[in-house]
Amino acid sequence: MSEIVRRVIEAPDGGVTFHAQQDVSEILAWNQTLANADRPSSRLHHSGMERWYRVASIPNLLIERWMLEGINFYREDGWKKVKAMLNTLEYGKLRTAPGRI
Repeated sequence: MSEIVRRVIEAPDGGVTFHAQQDVSEILAWNQTLANADRPSSRLHHSGMERWYRVASIPNLLIERWMLEGINFYREDGWKKVKAMLNTLEYGKLRTAPGRI
C-alpha cells in the first residue's frame, strides 16, 4: 500500500492548509484482481466456525477521512456504517468479494 504524503501549505494571508495525498491506483487494481478471482462459496464452514475472508481493501487516507467525519473504523458502531457504505456502488471499487457484507 502506498504511503500518505502530507504537506503544509502556507497562504499569503498567513493561513495554513494541511494537504494529504495517497496514490490508491495499486490498491484499486489489486481489489479488482481479487474481486475477479475464482473462489469457493463465501460462507464456508470449517469445524462449526465461519471462515474469514477479505471483502475489501480500504486506503488509509479514506479511513482517516471517515474518522474526521465521525465514522470510527476501529469501533463496532463505526463498522456498521462502513459496511453500509461498502455495500453501495459509490465504494464498490474497494470491494474484493461479491455479495453483501
